[in-house]
Amino acid sequence: MRSPTPMQVSVERQEGLERTLKIDVPPERIDNAVAERLNELRKNVRLDGFRQGKVPYRVVRDRFGPQVRQEVLSEVIQATLQEAVSRHELQPAGSPQIDTPELDGDSGGVSYRATFEVYPAVELGPIADLAVERPVAEVTEGDIDQMIETLQAQRRQFEEVDRPAQQGPARGHPGRRDARNRGDVPG
Repeated sequence: MRSPTPMQVSVERQEGLERTLKIDVPPERIDNAVAERLNELRKNVRLDGFRQGKVPYRVVRDRFGPQVRQEVLSEVIQATLQEAVSRHELQPAGSPQIDTPELDGDSGGVSYRATFEVYPAVELGPIADLAVERPVAEVTEGDIDQMIETLQAQRRQFEEVDRPAQQGPARGHPGRRDARNRGDVPG
């Protein structure tokens, strides 16, 4: 048995941070994935004239082959793109733009290009000479009291009581008292 043909990847540097990957996927990878998917489908498909799980592979391939091949191609393109990016240690800064895949009619493989921008390489200088100042914050009693008052005001809840209003400081309003408040204004 032959060893499978490896995926071919070439990286082209474009202008600035743009990179283009040209990826050639061998036909064995696609054919194996299609055959595996058709075998899974064969176990579950219901067709007139056949019991479930007993449909011949050839019938499933003829009926569902093109649709399954499209699904597999889409999945293989995503998987091979991830493999190529990690193999070449690239860090895409966004979603790649994938050109329309070219199907190689002779071999059954697929070739496509993926273009994307990468994060710029950052080179760190010597860090031994850097000095770091640690800020010191002083907290006074006044700051603590102010924060406690703020928290109390935020969490204050008013409750309704089942009794009439009573005479006392909580009943009136905090504004000025004048003739209108005392009831001395003729009405």
